[in-house]
Amino acid sequence: MKLHRRFLGSLAYSAGGFDTLRLPRNYVYSALQFCLIADIDRTADAGDAKDSAPAQLVQTLEVVVNGKNTIKRMDYETLHRRNQMYHGVRPFIDAANLAGYGALDDDISKVSAQFDFELPPQGPWTRGVDCLLDARGMSSLDLNVRWGQPNDIMNDAYGGVVTVNSAKLLVWTLERVNAPVVPYALWKEYQLLSHTIAGAGVLTVDLPVNTTYEAVTIKTHADGDQVNTIIPFGLALFNPIRLYSGSEVYLDIPAGAVQINNRNDCQIEVPELTLSAAAINHARQEFRLEGYYHLPFVHDGLLSEMLDATRLGDLKVDATVAVPGDQNVLDVYLSEIILPATPAEAA
Repeated sequence: MKLHRRFLGSLAYSAGGFDTLRLPRNYVYSALQFCLIADIDRTADAGDAKDSAPAQLVQTLEVVVNGKNTIKRMDYETLHRRNQMYHGVRPFIDAANLAGYGALDDDISKVSAQFDFELPPQGPWTRGVDCLLDARGMSSLDLNVRWGQPNDIMNDAYGGVVTVNSAKLLVWTLERVNAPVVPYALWKEYQLLSHTIAGAGVLTVDLPVNTTYEAVTIKTHADGDQVNTIIPFGLALFNPIRLYSGSEVYLDIPAGAVQINNRNDCQIEVPELTLSAAAINHARQEFRLEGYYHLPFVHDGLLSEMLDATRLGDLKVDATVAVPGDQNVLDVYLSEIILPATPAEAA
């Protein structure tokens, strides 16, 4: 199979609006890639820009096949950071001027991300392929974009006005040409819920049990900022994350340990603090990815390692949470692998 890249065009920003881009259906998709470019004015006030701003101008990206089946659905901010987890490098971003809350005039910012249809450990630089999106024979393939509001790029402390003079989302592909016509597994990613935390204690989330999981990702933010303090980790604070079904426990360790493992397992480099533009001493500081807790099941690209929840009676995740801000939110994102039907099932 040969690799093919092509530019599909761009969508123009419309505050609170909705756009659809029809995608070609003559090849097999390995990835759908994006770059958001925005021209922004901002009045000075207190507060700060959110993580990976201006990514919040894209509220939701969604890939829908055959008019009804959503296989990818995620906010652009989280997609940008999940790419960092899966690829071991943060996608391109050039938005340093947005740090802080100072006035801006025609500031140009850029942030990129991509929807992967092929598991990155089995990406286009290796031989084996487990997951792909085969668009050949589909009746339709659409990219839906729901746009956010200009002030969405700032945290809750900001009281000024952001103006988006213009912005565009550029879209291009990474495809496989002459891919065999065989059943491929499908990688489905979506946000399960966004839960506002009422008070400190154990928060339990029920996960669907009719599927097979590649990973579960938890994200925490307070007052618009990504924070580790909702599930704190320190000398006297070992707030855990626990994943289990009945008496079977798949994970039960402090949340901070999950983030420490993520650095090694996902090869994540985090040289910056989310809310700091200051340089750090790399001889003594390497950070966790703030506010993200990634629970992977597939470590070497082998789908046999997935968590099979199709025969479980329940599947739950517990997080022992605190409430450091006024609005404390825990999000859960699911990564499923939909396996192709066996010959017996197809019959």
